[in-house]
Amino acid sequence: RFDAADVGEYQCRVFNDVGSCLCSSLPATIIDKAVSVDVTEGDPATLQCKFSGTKEITAKWFKDGKELKFGPKYKIGFTENASVLKIISAAKNDSGEYTFEVENDVGRSTCNLIIPPSFTKKLKKKDKPPKFVKKLDPSLIAKHGNSAQLECKISGSPEIRVMWYKNDTELQHSEKYNLSFAESVAILEINNISSDDNGDYTCEAHNDAGSASSSTVITAKAELNIVNCIKSIENLLLY
Repeated sequence: RFDAADVGEYQCRVFNDVGSCLCSSLPATIIDKAVSVDVTEGDPATLQCKFSGTKEITAKWFKDGKELKFGPKYKIGFTENASVLKIISAAKNDSGEYTFEVENDVGRSTCNLIIPPSFTKKLKKKDKPPKFVKKLDPSLIAKHGNSAQLECKISGSPEIRVMWYKNDTELQHSEKYNLSFAESVAILEINNISSDDNGDYTCEAHNDAGSASSSTVITAKAELNIVNCIKSIENLLLY
């Protein structure tokens, strides 16, 4: 059985009638042991050990007695005198006893370390749902043939998605409608207003944390022509 007392240089000398030959080997030995680590959930965890000895040296990592393999969960790297085990995204089930083992023809060495079951949980910043800092006016009177602009300001965590509706029908960018959302300001511009544009208009804002909306009513009115009105009255009086 190999133990710490057996660490050292081993020599083999052979003789025959014409001479002798000497060879020596150093057992595989861990010279810089990994230490137990505290881990934040979701963060990577890295364990490293350094070793010495005569080649060829075989190095392995174990968790609770089971050998770990390179893959999506674990990245394992080796150099001539060191090995690194990286846990890509630590979770609670990664707590346990980890063992590093090196071995060659003349010796074997191991070290153990613990990832404790008490993980520090990383707190995520809570997303804020959309909020209308500046709402649409409750109503708007627009003149026939002119353009009308609806504008509101929205706060909240990105990414905020903005949609406009007329009487529950979603509006799309076109020659009739110009839609924009920049620097928290949502704008709907309606071109060439007519009586067909009368109705309820709603701006909806969505993100992963929630949604909000603001509405207005547009009424399109024809411009009153005073001159034509007076002429019509004069014509009536003549008859």
